[in-house]
Amino acid sequence: MRPIDLVRRLCPGGRPEYLAAFEAGDGLLAAAGITTPKRLAHFLAQVLHETDGLTIFVESAGYTRKNLSDTWDQGNWRRYFPSKAAMMDMAGHGEQLFNIVYGDRMGNGPPSTGDGFRYRGRGVLQTTGREAYRSYGRRCGVDFEGNPDLVITAEHALKPALAEWVDGKCNAMADRGDIEAITRKINGGVNGYTSRCAWLRRIESALGGAGVDIARRPIVATVGEKPKSTTAAVAGSVVTVGVAAVASVAPSVDWTGVAILAGIAAVAVVVGVVLLVRHHRAVVKAAKEA
Repeated sequence: MRPIDLVRRLCPGGRPEYLAAFEAGDGLLAAAGITTPKRLAHFLAQVLHETDGLTIFVESAGYTRKNLSDTWDQGNWRRYFPSKAAMMDMAGHGEQLFNIVYGDRMGNGPPSTGDGFRYRGRGVLQTTGREAYRSYGRRCGVDFEGNPDLVITAEHALKPALAEWVDGKCNAMADRGDIEAITRKINGGVNGYTSRCAWLRRIESALGGAGVDIARRPIVATVGEKPKSTTAAVAGSVVTVGVAAVASVAPSVDWTGVAILAGIAAVAVVVGVVLLVRHHRAVVKAAKEA
Protein backbone atom coordinates (compact mmCIF):
# COMPACT_ATOMS: atom_id res chain seq x y z
CA MET A 1 0.00 0.00 0.00
CA ARG A 2 1.34 3.42 -0.96
CA PRO A 3 0.95 6.34 1.47
CA ILE A 4 -1.43 8.10 -0.94
CA ASP A 5 -3.72 5.05 -0.88
CA LEU A 6 -3.93 5.28 2.89
CA VAL A 7 -4.41 9.06 2.81
CA ARG A 8 -7.25 8.85 0.29
CA ARG A 9 -8.99 6.22 2.40
CA LEU A 10 -8.73 8.26 5.60
CA CYS A 11 -9.28 11.72 4.12
CA PRO A 12 -11.94 11.57 1.38
CA GLY A 13 -12.45 15.33 1.75
CA GLY A 14 -8.75 16.19 1.71
CA ARG A 15 -7.61 19.29 -0.15
CA PRO A 16 -6.53 18.52 -3.74
CA GLU A 17 -3.16 20.22 -3.15
CA TYR A 18 -2.40 17.99 -0.18
CA LEU A 19 -3.53 14.86 -2.00
CA ALA A 20 -1.35 15.78 -4.99
CA ALA A 21 1.60 16.29 -2.64
CA PHE A 22 1.22 12.76 -1.26
CA GLU A 23 0.64 11.34 -4.74
CA ALA A 24 4.06 12.61 -5.78
CA GLY A 25 5.67 12.32 -2.36
CA ASP A 26 6.97 8.75 -2.13
CA GLY A 27 10.55 9.83 -2.77
CA LEU A 28 10.42 12.65 -0.23
CA LEU A 29 8.98 10.36 2.43
CA ALA A 30 11.65 7.75 1.75
CA ALA A 31 14.42 10.36 1.87
CA ALA A 32 13.10 11.42 5.29
CA GLY A 33 13.34 7.82 6.52
CA ILE A 34 9.59 7.25 6.69
CA THR A 35 9.87 3.77 5.24
CA THR A 36 7.97 1.56 7.68
CA PRO A 37 4.27 1.29 8.56
CA LYS A 38 4.98 2.45 12.12
CA ARG A 39 6.83 5.59 11.06
CA LEU A 40 4.20 6.42 8.46
CA ALA A 41 1.40 5.93 11.00
CA HIS A 42 2.98 8.32 13.49
CA PHE A 43 3.79 10.93 10.82
CA LEU A 44 0.24 10.85 9.49
CA ALA A 45 -1.26 10.98 12.99
CA GLN A 46 0.44 14.35 13.49
CA VAL A 47 -0.39 15.59 10.00
CA LEU A 48 -4.06 14.61 10.09
CA HIS A 49 -4.55 16.22 13.48
CA GLU A 50 -2.82 19.46 12.48
CA THR A 51 -4.82 19.73 9.24
CA ASP A 52 -8.08 18.16 10.47
CA GLY A 53 -7.90 15.38 7.91
CA LEU A 54 -6.01 17.45 5.29
CA THR A 55 -8.73 20.12 5.15
CA ILE A 56 -6.91 23.06 6.80
CA PHE A 57 -4.43 25.18 4.87
CA VAL A 58 -3.83 28.09 7.23
CA GLU A 59 -4.34 28.54 10.97
CA SER A 60 -7.74 30.13 11.45
CA ALA A 61 -7.92 33.64 12.85
CA GLY A 62 -11.67 33.38 13.35
CA TYR A 63 -11.65 33.04 17.13
CA THR A 64 -14.99 33.60 18.86
CA ARG A 65 -15.43 34.77 22.43
CA LYS A 66 -16.20 31.15 23.35
CA ASN A 67 -12.99 29.96 21.67
CA LEU A 68 -10.93 32.55 23.49
CA SER A 69 -12.61 31.81 26.81
CA ASP A 70 -11.77 28.13 26.42
CA THR A 71 -8.20 28.98 25.42
CA TRP A 72 -7.78 31.09 28.55
CA ASP A 73 -9.25 28.37 30.74
CA GLN A 74 -6.77 25.87 29.28
CA GLY A 75 -3.93 28.15 30.34
CA ASN A 76 -2.87 29.23 26.87
CA TRP A 77 -1.89 32.80 25.89
CA ARG A 78 -2.53 34.16 29.38
CA ARG A 79 0.86 35.84 29.43
CA TYR A 80 -0.17 38.12 26.56
CA PHE A 81 -3.27 39.64 28.17
CA PRO A 82 -3.92 41.26 31.55
CA SER A 83 -7.23 39.43 32.02
CA LYS A 84 -9.60 36.89 30.52
CA ALA A 85 -11.96 39.69 29.51
CA ALA A 86 -9.19 41.46 27.59
CA MET A 87 -8.39 38.28 25.73
CA MET A 88 -12.03 37.61 24.90
CA ASP A 89 -12.29 41.13 23.47
CA MET A 90 -9.95 39.99 20.69
CA ALA A 91 -12.81 38.00 19.11
CA GLY A 92 -13.25 39.21 15.55
CA HIS A 93 -9.76 40.72 15.51
CA GLY A 94 -7.79 37.68 14.42
CA GLU A 95 -4.95 39.50 12.70
CA GLN A 96 -4.30 41.64 15.76
CA LEU A 97 -4.60 38.58 17.99
CA PHE A 98 -1.90 36.64 16.10
CA ASN A 99 0.40 39.66 15.96
CA ILE A 100 0.18 39.85 19.77
CA VAL A 101 0.52 36.17 20.68
CA TYR A 102 3.15 35.35 18.01
CA GLY A 103 4.99 38.69 18.11
CA ASP A 104 8.57 38.95 19.35
CA ARG A 105 9.16 35.20 19.24
CA MET A 106 9.84 32.39 16.75
CA GLY A 107 11.83 34.86 14.68
CA ASN A 108 8.89 37.26 14.36
CA GLY A 109 9.22 40.99 14.90
CA PRO A 110 7.03 42.95 17.33
CA PRO A 111 3.26 43.15 16.79
CA SER A 112 3.63 46.28 14.67
CA THR A 113 5.49 44.33 11.95
CA GLY A 114 2.56 42.02 11.24
CA ASP A 115 4.88 38.98 11.34
CA GLY A 116 2.70 37.08 13.79
CA PHE A 117 -0.22 37.00 11.39
CA ARG A 118 1.88 36.66 8.24
CA TYR A 119 3.81 33.68 9.57
CA ARG A 120 0.98 31.92 11.40
CA GLY A 121 0.55 28.16 11.00
CA ARG A 122 0.37 26.77 7.47
CA GLY A 123 0.61 23.46 5.72
CA VAL A 124 0.93 19.81 6.54
CA LEU A 125 2.45 20.35 10.00
CA GLN A 126 1.32 23.97 10.39
CA THR A 127 4.74 25.60 10.01
CA THR A 128 4.70 28.61 12.35
CA GLY A 129 7.01 31.59 12.91
CA ARG A 130 9.25 33.55 10.57
CA GLU A 131 12.36 31.63 11.61
CA ALA A 132 10.74 28.32 10.65
CA TYR A 133 9.69 29.65 7.24
CA ARG A 134 13.21 31.01 6.71
CA SER A 135 15.16 27.96 7.87
CA TYR A 136 13.01 25.36 6.12
CA GLY A 137 12.99 27.50 3.02
CA ARG A 138 16.79 27.44 2.96
CA ARG A 139 16.81 23.70 3.56
CA CYS A 140 14.30 23.06 0.77
CA GLY A 141 15.59 25.66 -1.67
CA VAL A 142 12.24 27.49 -1.67
CA ASP A 143 11.54 31.08 -0.55
CA PHE A 144 8.95 30.27 2.10
CA GLU A 145 9.86 33.42 4.03
CA GLY A 146 9.21 35.66 1.03
CA ASN A 147 6.07 33.79 -0.03
CA PRO A 148 4.59 31.86 2.93
CA ASP A 149 1.74 30.43 0.86
CA LEU A 150 4.23 28.25 -1.05
CA VAL A 151 4.07 25.99 2.02
CA ILE A 152 0.57 24.86 1.01
CA THR A 153 1.22 24.18 -2.67
CA ALA A 154 1.20 20.63 -4.03
CA GLU A 155 4.84 20.93 -5.10
CA HIS A 156 6.19 21.98 -1.71
CA ALA A 157 3.66 20.99 0.98
CA LEU A 158 5.57 17.96 2.27
CA LYS A 159 9.01 19.56 2.27
CA PRO A 160 8.95 21.77 5.40
CA ALA A 161 6.97 19.15 7.32
CA LEU A 162 9.51 16.44 6.56
CA ALA A 163 12.39 18.76 7.40
CA GLU A 164 10.78 19.39 10.79
CA TRP A 165 10.22 15.65 11.26
CA VAL A 166 13.85 14.83 10.50
CA ASP A 167 15.23 17.68 12.61
CA GLY A 168 13.17 16.46 15.55
CA LYS A 169 14.48 12.89 15.16
CA CYS A 170 10.88 11.74 15.12
CA ASN A 171 11.56 8.43 13.34
CA ALA A 172 13.35 7.10 16.42
CA MET A 173 10.39 8.14 18.60
CA ALA A 174 7.99 6.47 16.18
CA ASP A 175 10.04 3.27 16.26
CA ARG A 176 9.50 3.04 20.01
CA GLY A 177 5.86 4.14 19.74
CA ASP A 178 6.30 7.34 21.76
CA ILE A 179 3.50 9.54 20.43
CA GLU A 180 3.74 11.88 23.42
CA ALA A 181 7.38 12.70 22.66
CA ILE A 182 6.53 13.27 18.98
CA THR A 183 3.63 15.52 19.93
CA ARG A 184 5.85 17.62 22.20
CA LYS A 185 8.43 17.93 19.41
CA ILE A 186 5.87 18.97 16.77
CA ASN A 187 3.51 21.01 18.94
CA GLY A 188 5.83 22.28 21.64
CA GLY A 189 3.39 20.85 24.18
CA VAL A 190 0.61 18.30 24.20
CA ASN A 191 -2.23 20.30 22.65
CA GLY A 192 -4.57 17.96 20.82
CA TYR A 193 -2.93 14.88 22.28
CA THR A 194 -6.19 12.92 22.48
CA SER A 195 -6.97 13.71 18.85
CA ARG A 196 -3.48 12.68 17.72
CA CYS A 197 -3.85 9.35 19.54
CA ALA A 198 -7.26 8.80 17.94
CA TRP A 199 -5.82 9.42 14.49
CA LEU A 200 -2.98 7.00 15.22
CA ARG A 201 -5.46 4.26 16.14
CA ARG A 202 -7.46 4.89 12.95
CA ILE A 203 -4.34 4.80 10.79
CA GLU A 204 -3.03 1.61 12.39
CA SER A 205 -6.43 0.00 11.90
CA ALA A 206 -6.48 1.04 8.24
CA LEU A 207 -2.98 -0.33 7.73
CA GLY A 208 -3.80 -3.64 9.39
CA GLY A 209 -1.02 -6.00 8.43
CA ALA A 210 -0.34 -4.22 5.15
CA GLY A 211 3.16 -3.23 4.25
CA VAL A 212 4.02 0.23 3.00
CA ASP A 213 5.34 0.60 -0.53
CA ILE A 214 7.01 3.99 -0.25
CA ALA A 215 9.81 3.79 -2.77
CA ARG A 216 11.58 1.21 -4.86
CA ARG A 217 15.15 0.70 -3.80
CA PRO A 218 18.12 -0.90 -5.50
CA ILE A 219 19.27 -4.25 -4.22
CA VAL A 220 22.13 -3.50 -1.86
CA ALA A 221 24.21 -6.16 -0.15
CA THR A 222 25.25 -5.82 3.47
CA VAL A 223 28.72 -4.33 3.78
CA GLY A 224 31.28 -7.09 3.30
CA GLU A 225 28.78 -9.47 1.69
CA LYS A 226 28.02 -10.46 -1.87
CA PRO A 227 24.43 -10.39 -3.09
CA LYS A 228 22.97 -13.84 -2.63
CA SER A 229 20.65 -15.40 -5.20
CA THR A 230 19.66 -18.72 -6.65
CA THR A 231 21.91 -18.10 -9.64
CA ALA A 232 24.93 -17.43 -7.46
CA ALA A 233 24.18 -20.47 -5.35
CA VAL A 234 23.95 -22.68 -8.44
CA ALA A 235 27.22 -21.35 -9.79
CA GLY A 236 28.91 -22.02 -6.47
CA SER A 237 27.46 -25.51 -6.37
CA VAL A 238 28.79 -26.30 -9.84
CA VAL A 239 32.31 -25.34 -8.82
CA THR A 240 32.02 -27.27 -5.56
CA VAL A 241 30.81 -30.39 -7.35
CA GLY A 242 33.69 -30.19 -9.85
CA VAL A 243 36.28 -29.88 -7.12
CA ALA A 244 34.67 -32.62 -5.06
CA ALA A 245 34.74 -34.91 -8.07
CA VAL A 246 38.49 -34.48 -8.38
CA ALA A 247 39.05 -35.03 -4.68
CA SER A 248 36.95 -38.19 -4.55
CA VAL A 249 38.29 -39.93 -7.64
CA ALA A 250 41.93 -38.85 -7.76
CA PRO A 251 43.22 -41.45 -5.28
CA SER A 252 42.06 -44.32 -7.46
CA VAL A 253 43.27 -43.18 -10.87
CA ASP A 254 46.59 -42.52 -12.54
CA TRP A 255 47.90 -39.03 -13.26
CA THR A 256 46.30 -39.00 -16.69
CA GLY A 257 42.86 -39.46 -15.12
CA VAL A 258 43.56 -36.73 -12.60
CA ALA A 259 44.51 -34.35 -15.40
CA ILE A 260 41.25 -35.11 -17.22
CA LEU A 261 39.18 -34.53 -14.09
CA ALA A 262 41.10 -31.31 -13.36
CA GLY A 263 40.19 -30.12 -16.83
CA ILE A 264 36.53 -30.88 -16.15
CA ALA A 265 36.76 -28.90 -12.88
CA ALA A 266 38.34 -25.97 -14.72
CA VAL A 267 35.43 -25.92 -17.17
CA ALA A 268 33.03 -25.94 -14.22
CA VAL A 269 34.83 -22.95 -12.74
CA VAL A 270 34.52 -21.03 -16.02
CA VAL A 271 30.80 -21.82 -16.19
CA GLY A 272 30.38 -20.63 -12.62
CA VAL A 273 32.19 -17.35 -13.37
CA VAL A 274 29.96 -16.73 -16.41
CA LEU A 275 26.84 -17.27 -14.32
CA LEU A 276 28.11 -14.92 -11.63
CA VAL A 277 28.83 -12.20 -14.20
CA ARG A 278 25.32 -12.53 -15.60
CA HIS A 279 23.88 -12.30 -12.10
CA HIS A 280 25.95 -9.18 -11.35
CA ARG A 281 24.72 -7.49 -14.52
CA ALA A 282 21.12 -8.29 -13.59
CA VAL A 283 21.58 -6.76 -10.13
CA VAL A 284 23.13 -3.57 -11.59
CA LYS A 285 20.31 -3.29 -14.13
CA ALA A 286 17.69 -3.67 -11.39
CA ALA A 287 19.41 -1.01 -9.31
CA LYS A 288 19.43 1.48 -12.21
CA GLU A 289 15.76 0.88 -12.95
CA ALA A 290 14.76 1.32 -9.29
